[in-house]
Formats: sequence, structure tokens, C-alpha cells
Amino acid sequence: MADYRFQRTDNEIQAAFLKLVNQQGFRNVSVSAVTQAALVNRQTFYQHYTDIYDLSEKMVDHMMLKFKTLLEIRGQKDALKLGITEMKELISPQATQLFFDERDKIKILRQLPLDEKSLDKQLTKTINQYLDAFFKEEISALE
Repeated sequence: MADYRFQRTDNEIQAAFLKLVNQQGFRNVSVSAVTQAALVNRQTFYQHYTDIYDLSEKMVDHMMLKFKTLLEIRGQKDALKLGITEMKELISPQATQLFFDERDKIKILRQLPLDEKSLDKQLTKTINQYLDAFFKEEISALE
């Protein structure tokens, strides 16, 4: 039961944070504002995060995990014996669904001033790594 309450509170904190960033901009959001909007006290916030930047980074990390999961399908190519077209067909609907489901969240997370830990920089780095690995791999004559 405690895990469910912890997760529910975490979701409320994140939703309040996203709403405030969307309304006021990141620079104007404070821990106090988030706790008030999430209807939790400061101590509860600090049980989840050390500060607003920690909250931001963890939310970006979670989104990156979702993106990386989509790209891992490529790593299963040998086991699944799929060609490029088939992999695209596997990844594209999932990516489209992720973008559709998380559109507003992604839009806000892209605005966060996290330098090298920003969603855009991490996503660019991940895609570049994916492309490097993709083009290093030999493609069969059939593909």
C-alpha cells in the first residue's frame, strides 16, 4: 500500500510541476508553489526530490527511458530476423503513440534549462548513438 501512495504522490508532484512550468515558466516555479499545487507539504516533496532541478532531471530521465525502450527494438533485430522496413513498422506506431500520449509533457520537458541533461540534448545523443550502431552493422544482401 505504501508504494502505491508514494507513486500517487509522486504523480501529483510531477503533474503540479508541469502545470506550473506551463503557466509560469520554469524560472518562476518554486518548491513551495509545487507543494501547494500538489496539496503536499514540503517534507513530502523532499522525500521524493532534493529540489526543482532534481525533479526536472528525474522526469527527463524517465522520458528518455521510454524513448530508449523504443529504440531497443533495433537491438533485437538478430533475434527477430527483421529487415529495416519491418523494424520501422514496429517502432513507428509505438513512437507515434508515445508522442501522442505524452505530447504536452514532452513539450514542457523540452523547455527545461538543464544544459547537457536537457531532454533535447539527451535525445539527440541517444539517436546519434543509435544511428552510429545502425550504420556500423552489416546489412544483409536481402535487406
